[in-house]
Amino acid sequence: MLSYVDLRVKNSPPQVLPIPQRQSLTTVGRGLLLPSFYYFVTEAEFAGLDASEQAGSGAIVGAYARAQMSATPGRVIHSAKSWLAHRGIDREAKILPFASEEIPEHEKLSPVEASASYLAYLKLAWDMAFADEDGAFDRQRITITVPASFDEGAQALTRQAACLAGYPEEVRLLEEPQAAFYSWTEAAAASRRSATMAAPFIEMLPDLAERDQTVLVCDIGGGTTDLSLFRLARAPADFLDIERIAVSDHLLLGGDNIDLAIAHALERRVLTDPAARLSRRQWQHLVPQAAALKERLLETEGPGEAIFHVSVPGEGSSLFASALSATLSRAQLHELILDGFFPYTVLEDRPRAQQIGLREIGLPYAADSAVSRHLAAFLNGVQVQAVLFAGGTLSPRFLQERVLSIIAAWQEQRPVGLTLADMSSAIARGAAYFGALAARSRRRIRAGYARSVYLELQRGEGGAVPNLICVLPQGFQEGERVDLASHSFKLLLNKPGRFTAYTSTHRSGDRPGAIVPLTDGDFSPLPPLYTTLTLADRDFDPRTARELNVAVTVDVELNTLGVLQLALVHRDLSKRWRLEFNLRSAGAESPRETVPRDAGAAPEALADGIDRIDRFYGKKQDLAEKEDVKGVVKDLERIFSQERTQWNLSLLRSLWQALYPGMTRRGRSLAHENTWLYLAGFTLRPGFGSELDAWRMSQIWSCFNLGLSHKKEKSAQSNWWMMWRRVAGGLSAEQQMSLYTAALPLLKRGPQEFSEGTRLLGSLERLPVSAKIELVRYLFDLLLKGKGTNQPQLFWALARLLSRVPLYTSADTVISAAVVEEYFLKLRVLGWKRQGLQPLVAVFSSACRVTGARALDIHDHIREEVIEKLKREGANELQWQIVREHHAISSAERNYLFGEELPVGLQLVDGDV
Repeated sequence: MLSYVDLRVKNSPPQVLPIPQRQSLTTVGRGLLLPSFYYFVTEAEFAGLDASEQAGSGAIVGAYARAQMSATPGRVIHSAKSWLAHRGIDREAKILPFASEEIPEHEKLSPVEASASYLAYLKLAWDMAFADEDGAFDRQRITITVPASFDEGAQALTRQAACLAGYPEEVRLLEEPQAAFYSWTEAAAASRRSATMAAPFIEMLPDLAERDQTVLVCDIGGGTTDLSLFRLARAPADFLDIERIAVSDHLLLGGDNIDLAIAHALERRVLTDPAARLSRRQWQHLVPQAAALKERLLETEGPGEAIFHVSVPGEGSSLFASALSATLSRAQLHELILDGFFPYTVLEDRPRAQQIGLREIGLPYAADSAVSRHLAAFLNGVQVQAVLFAGGTLSPRFLQERVLSIIAAWQEQRPVGLTLADMSSAIARGAAYFGALAARSRRRIRAGYARSVYLELQRGEGGAVPNLICVLPQGFQEGERVDLASHSFKLLLNKPGRFTAYTSTHRSGDRPGAIVPLTDGDFSPLPPLYTTLTLADRDFDPRTARELNVAVTVDVELNTLGVLQLALVHRDLSKRWRLEFNLRSAGAESPRETVPRDAGAAPEALADGIDRIDRFYGKKQDLAEKEDVKGVVKDLERIFSQERTQWNLSLLRSLWQALYPGMTRRGRSLAHENTWLYLAGFTLRPGFGSELDAWRMSQIWSCFNLGLSHKKEKSAQSNWWMMWRRVAGGLSAEQQMSLYTAALPLLKRGPQEFSEGTRLLGSLERLPVSAKIELVRYLFDLLLKGKGTNQPQLFWALARLLSRVPLYTSADTVISAAVVEEYFLKLRVLGWKRQGLQPLVAVFSSACRVTGARALDIHDHIREEVIEKLKREGANELQWQIVREHHAISSAERNYLFGEELPVGLQLVDGDV
């Protein structure tokens, strides 16, 4: 929505600019709202667009795009803002529409690009309405509203989207609950002429005349629930002082979840078999109807017995004859929403960690769908005197009354309900009003930074819980700076270091410089920054530079646009190091893990082990006559009194530091190279899980550019590809693509002699899905041509490539279920045991396992055929059970997919699929 205040006109109220947008392929209308939907037109539809649209993206955004959700959902991007806040993915990767089989991968958009497309459309609409030079969009003061719970990464990506859309650099971000509050205060003051600023608010909140009042803003939109607390107080000269004192954590829970709940309820009514599910295509038709039904319910009042109808196409050849239908009454919908999302709870109730709500694949929806429990946790006993409702989901009066009743049961008095005149436009109007106040230097809400910010201090010995230092307090005001000159810190230069920042919405009392322990539940980490800080970057050589410790202070600034900047400062040298945290994605790096701090070996033994490696890979070899590099691994097992499979992660990474200098010395003999490659992959597997692994991956990647010293030796070639398979989880998408480009021609030249290279190709989860599908088709074609007998690496690679559960990436990298179904139907007619294809049992067990997400799961009618085929071909019970019903992936399955056991002490913690 575009709302504005004309600063040339005194006391001009916020106005809303109607936005021209397609209502159909042949008509253009105007609407106050631009629905956040992006539709990829077909070739036939493209021909009907006007020249300006064809010259652009060839897509349609807004009302017409939203209407296509029910007809062709695979061509529509929606929920871009929710994806932008999803830290478990690379938000700059082209993944939208998610899991679509209709849009080629190279044509998809990233969450940043999709957001930019909406912002660019709004800019175009403005410039069409105000064509003169003074009215040009680039000359305006721009404010973009975002959820208060948007973390630093989502805020930075929002600014990036604005930059892509051609917005001025001086864009401000404003929390949506604040914008709603500005809208309410502007409307309240305008409608009640009074001699004082506070009088209109005292009229609505009489107790404000005597004491401060706390107002809860409850903002539930399509994708998120945003909660904020504001304190109102009378100031001198009878002004009103308003301060935002708390914001909630990011909570992906809103109207989209209600849509899914309604769709699941309708599914049970459409189908007579309680165990049956609608197909993926039917489900895609049902969800938009559930959303439309919800909108009708929320927008209009009516009798409880009013009936709503939905229908979905059947799966037979005569779609009209087999169409399925169901009904729900208004009363049943009320009950579903109230009991599922706004149940009565006690104040002590807290959100449940176990998944009891409904979720769509890819987005990390809240595990508990009960808004009331999240509200209880946020308030944590705080008494509120009023509740301001915002967001389209809370527009019905019956939901507002339920929220007020829930809170009333927790405290001494029932809060006052505050309403917005037009909930659909209130946030945009409030943002425009805020911009006008800022431009005129008028009194505004005192909000400041929504979270307090901390830096992690060096961890203690033995894995002790680290301390954090508060570098920015919650509520810190824009344009101010913190200089922690009272604290001096030791900074290690010329060696890789890890810097981790944390934020918290729960510790408003921490002041700058406060040292606090890192406790569970209070803090949210930003993605760690791995970097090497130096005094002279141009002359820096990582192999020869010596470690240097210097004393620094921490300097923190929150500029006038609300952008946080952290720096380490050495005043004597006039040197300043800015800490640029990678805010693209936390989850796109590595899965969450737990890591032991203890090396699992005595310091003397570790020193002996490092010395043993150095004897063969040091600058000079000084060996006794019987010493042989082939025995290094056995020697290390003897020194540590442990078999190599028992070496823990800390010990493995310590050995890598001894191996690394030998990268350029491995060519001393074939045995030197084979041993080095084996140990390098073994000590760094699986490429993630320990601090500084990102740095270690940059170290080992230089080996790829050096290549093999003994290029023609098969043993060296095998160890080369095995090393890269073992560390693949720590490599970037670009690095994995380089390995793919190098290995694929060798596979096609002779798959039988490329065993380790084939396994490597199967382990490259960060490849583009199109490249993985190309590889899958090639491998399956080998099997169909009878060339897969006695080649277990082909089956292993297929099981890994087609797995429904990635080991170290997220669901956007999973190959479409349609590819799995295509090849199962081709291979089911063969006798797997009879024709040497029995390992296909493991392939299709992995490829067809139940995730509970229709975007990834195969169709149910094919699932039954897969289960029967697996049983006939000798599958064990677990192999066919995971195809029938959801099971968490086991350690044994992970080890199979990884190719060997994970290092001792590294435990992958399951996140959202």
